Amino acid sequence: MRLSPEAKVGLFVLLGLILLVYMSLKVGGIRLGKGEGYDLVVRFDNVGGLDVDAPVRVAGVEVGRVKEIRLEDTKARVVLRIFPEVKIRKDFTAVIKTQGLLGEKFVELIPGRPGTPPIEPGGEIKKTITYADFERLVSQLSTISQDVKRVTESLSDVLGGKEGEARLRRIVENTEEISTNLEEFSRILKEEGPAVMENLKVASRSLREVIEENRGNLRETLSTLRVASVRLEKALSSFTDFTERVTPKLDATIDAIRSVAEKVDKGEGTIGRLVNDATTVENLNRTLKAFEEFATDVKPRLEEAVVAVRDVAEKINKGEGTIGRLVNDETTVENLNKALGGVNQYIRQGERYKTFISARGEYLFDAGDSKNYVSLRIQPRADKYYLLEVVDDPRNRVRYHEKGLREPADKVTFSAQIAKRFKNLTVRGGLIESEGGIGLDYYMFRDRLRLTFEASDFDDDRGPFLKASATYYLNKYFFLTGGYTDIASKEGLESPFIGLGLRFEDEDIKYLLLNAPIP
Repeated sequence: MRLSPEAKVGLFVLLGLILLVYMSLKVGGIRLGKGEGYDLVVRFDNVGGLDVDAPVRVAGVEVGRVKEIRLEDTKARVVLRIFPEVKIRKDFTAVIKTQGLLGEKFVELIPGRPGTPPIEPGGEIKKTITYADFERLVSQLSTISQDVKRVTESLSDVLGGKEGEARLRRIVENTEEISTNLEEFSRILKEEGPAVMENLKVASRSLREVIEENRGNLRETLSTLRVASVRLEKALSSFTDFTERVTPKLDATIDAIRSVAEKVDKGEGTIGRLVNDATTVENLNRTLKAFEEFATDVKPRLEEAVVAVRDVAEKINKGEGTIGRLVNDETTVENLNKALGGVNQYIRQGERYKTFISARGEYLFDAGDSKNYVSLRIQPRADKYYLLEVVDDPRNRVRYHEKGLREPADKVTFSAQIAKRFKNLTVRGGLIESEGGIGLDYYMFRDRLRLTFEASDFDDDRGPFLKASATYYLNKYFFLTGGYTDIASKEGLESPFIGLGLRFEDEDIKYLLLNAPIP
């Protein structure tokens, strides 16, 4: 039994009202069944750049979304909506990261030890990591450099100038001379000392033999003593020669030390001024006092700076963040150099926008032909976008009506719409296939399934143009669509359809543009 157009309109409006009520309940936060996921709370000192609905990831896999961000006391309280199949454990650590070089920020949950019990719904993640603010680090290092500069200027005033350099040079020369003399003395002792000790050992051994043989012949005793005396004489002769050679060196060393002491006592040279000149001592005391105050003031800053630099260095070494990728990833450096060459002046405006280009074809079963779309979607914010479409329609309903449904028609129509998203519901308005109209999109299963209803061309003779469809995204690039078009047509143009589409995002478009051959 074929339904009349009025019955079809009534049935479709009833289904639309039921869908609208369901979507309104979902948008208003009233759940009809079990909610998709559970909430966890985490507190950060700074969440700059993190937006609501930002991804929550574990090991790079998305496990939820940011539900709410608000200030609580002096910290940012962030509510995470976690997918029901994912269990977050009590020793997980939360950290805010940036995706890519110029990408959006997201929350990364770093796992701890396996076997830790999970956090109950509504619980809180206690462990967080906050990376150092790079601008604050640069400011602290600048202050430290200025303080060090003042200290070096004070030391330069005390020890600087040509006179100071000459005095320091003389002190170094005197010290080198003393060192040379001591080295020569040590060498002589090393060369002659063993011979002297060996002779003394022999004499001692001979005397011991005499004592042991004191009952023997006196002649033998005297002979032994004579031998010992000769050997002792040789030893004393060697020692005398040694002392004669060493004495001049020792005298020269003592004279050099005496000369230095006299200069110091007269106030000559840098050390002399330090000992005898009250002004120099006073200047040095002031400098040391200023340096002590500076060290007391700078020590906490240096400690903070060292901690911050260590955190930044660890992050860079791991290849995290912008600088980490610049240091470790050569592909990132090459792409950055290419991109900055042409878009440096527009970088602040461009990083807020996302662009999608898609094309799809819909096969109309009743018409036995296909209807093709080419779309451009410009999205300045996560909850707002603009949609431009060119539609190749094999049976333009307006022109077919004017030509009696038999003449060839201009098949190309245009759509230009503005859209606003409220949680899972998106409302669109503008031109739909060259006629004024509105559209509703409802997203499910983390935006992989979209239910769509469109209404336009409210003409009494032809009947309004009503279209209901469902779109399922297979992956990042391909999607399937199907539904029923021109449901309320009075000219028999209603038809079920099924289609396939292809979509490109910002990163894909940038890759194609950067790798396109240049003539």
